[in-house]
Amino acid sequence: LEESLEMEDYTGESIKSRFYSPYLFNGLQVFPDQHVAFYIKNNVKPIIFDSKTDDYDMTYLVMPVSLGQTGQEQ
Repeated sequence: LEESLEMEDYTGESIKSRFYSPYLFNGLQVFPDQHVAFYIKNNVKPIIFDSKTDDYDMTYLVMPVSLGQTGQEQ
């Protein structure tokens, strides 16, 4: 499964990372907002999702999966 996201106001280099999709989807489902900020530095660092309102402050972190762990060869 391969997915991509269109990002608003991003001017950096392209980053290709692999994540276990149930971890991404299960964590993102608890965010009540339509828009969630996320931060990613490179393909070996975690992706961090963040949302803040007057009622709550939520942060969710997901580690990437290496190619060796996905059963695919490099």
